[in-house]
Amino acid sequence: MATEKKTEDGVIQEKLEAIHQTKKTKEPRDKLKILRLVVPVALAFIFTLMAVYAVSNTTDSIKSHNYSGSEAATNVQEDFVLNEAGSDTVYQQQVTAQWAIKDMVKVVADQTEALSQMSQDLIKAQNTMLTVLGLMTGLLFIIVGLMASLGGRLIYLARKK
Repeated sequence: MATEKKTEDGVIQEKLEAIHQTKKTKEPRDKLKILRLVVPVALAFIFTLMAVYAVSNTTDSIKSHNYSGSEAATNVQEDFVLNEAGSDTVYQQQVTAQWAIKDMVKVVADQTEALSQMSQDLIKAQNTMLTVLGLMTGLLFIIVGLMASLGGRLIYLARKK
């Protein structure tokens, strides 16, 4: 009886040690499973925040430009007509024409500056779109990888049953 008791105790002890050993080997696997889920989700969250920041930063810096210069050009023409009506000599007409030319050059310069600013804003917007596209592509890869990882695990569990 005492021998049977020792044998039973030995078997129970061996089983407990086996269970304890499996728990030790399962712990790193469980941590790895958690990391497989947490890391892609964290990366997806970070990519989304970066995309939102890039878009909001660009839209704040882009200004609305409505300067066409047509009103200024019309004013220059009206001034020229009024000044020309008061010009009696050729010399006065030449001075009036030079004033009109100077004013029109100013209008063209203002239009060129406005177009330059618009083109810079367009380049900023395009660069932001490329940044967002890159971030969303990375996010897509993360999601596909996560789905593949989970899908492989589900197939493994289905076969195991």
